[in-house]
Amino acid sequence: MASKILLLGAMVMMLVAINSAKRINIRRRRATDDDALCGGCKMSNGIGYNNHPTDCQKYIQCDFSTEGSVKANEMQCPLGLFWDQNGLTCNYPGIVSCVNDPCKNVGTLFYKISTNCRMYHSCEKRLTAPACCAPNYSFSVVNNQCEPDARCTELCPGEEAEDEPTCNKRSIVGKLSSYEENIPGRGWTERSCAPYTGYRHADCECTIDLVVAGAIPVQPACTPIVRLTFDDGQVRDVSGKYNWVQNIAVNVNDGSGYFGVASGLRLPRFSNAPLGPKFMIKMRYRTDGAVTNRQALVTNRDCGKPGSLAILLDQTTTTFRMRTEDGNTTDIPITVASQSEWRDITYRFDNDVFSGEVDGNTLQKTNIGMIGKSECALQIGRGNTYSNFKGYIDYFEVYNC
Repeated sequence: MASKILLLGAMVMMLVAINSAKRINIRRRRATDDDALCGGCKMSNGIGYNNHPTDCQKYIQCDFSTEGSVKANEMQCPLGLFWDQNGLTCNYPGIVSCVNDPCKNVGTLFYKISTNCRMYHSCEKRLTAPACCAPNYSFSVVNNQCEPDARCTELCPGEEAEDEPTCNKRSIVGKLSSYEENIPGRGWTERSCAPYTGYRHADCECTIDLVVAGAIPVQPACTPIVRLTFDDGQVRDVSGKYNWVQNIAVNVNDGSGYFGVASGLRLPRFSNAPLGPKFMIKMRYRTDGAVTNRQALVTNRDCGKPGSLAILLDQTTTTFRMRTEDGNTTDIPITVASQSEWRDITYRFDNDVFSGEVDGNTLQKTNIGMIGKSECALQIGRGNTYSNFKGYIDYFEVYNC
């Protein structure tokens, strides 16, 4: 009997030992994984940081316990940013050197940001830069371009969601210059708008943008959807809309972009995109020397397809051109004294009115139809069948208002 008890006790101790060994091995295996991720991490305020082993947009945060164990946490940088191990912060990809950056692969021009349907990275000169498609467009990994996508409603950095409106006011029938406000403890109370304004419930406020006796209508602020200034020595969009600008040998000199005979800029955002009832380009340029052949200052015909807009330069003429949805072409030529002097110009289409302006001299044509869209990108300084622009551009802006 005693021998059976001893044997049973030995078996129990053996099982306990095996289970303990399994638990120890599990703990060691997990610790080994975390130790590997946190090995050589950089410490700050008791927390360690390390590069992610495969993803530039992520990083590893290491938490150390009082017992000496370590836990590795996978963290995500904000949209379009890379982890900067030197500064222990998320930073712009062009500043960070990440070995796993797909732009380092030969032949990679773009790659999609998986967490946002509108965002992608461009790889100009193998330098990664975040970019964003227009609203209701998504980036196609098949065609490497922005394409219409009504389901793509994501916000890009710098954009704000429109809050669902809540209004504690209501209109008064027959009284445009007054409204009622629901005041706690008092209920609906009539109030008057300021002189020459009227209440509009869609805005939940009084506004002068109404037909009120004596009112002066005003237009809302119109801001550019693309803005190139070249002020920081770089060729990039500073409108806050994150448009990618493909730079083809354009250099920056003293705050202006210099375009040589083989230079140009491309804005893929406008390929296959309708330009709408309101479209405007404003820019300042001067040529480098005389214009011997017609030069393309701006076009959208770089892909072998017919374009719908162009700004063309001859020696003493700046021509504004548009093609309607029906294929009809309209030109507005404006004479200039010299193309080698700085010229401020505006290309404008506004609800069936097409106009061109050079240094305040404006010509326009009406009732010509809607401006067509092009399958090609918007190009600055280049255009099929025309000579490339040679000269300087001080700024370039695009508006849809």
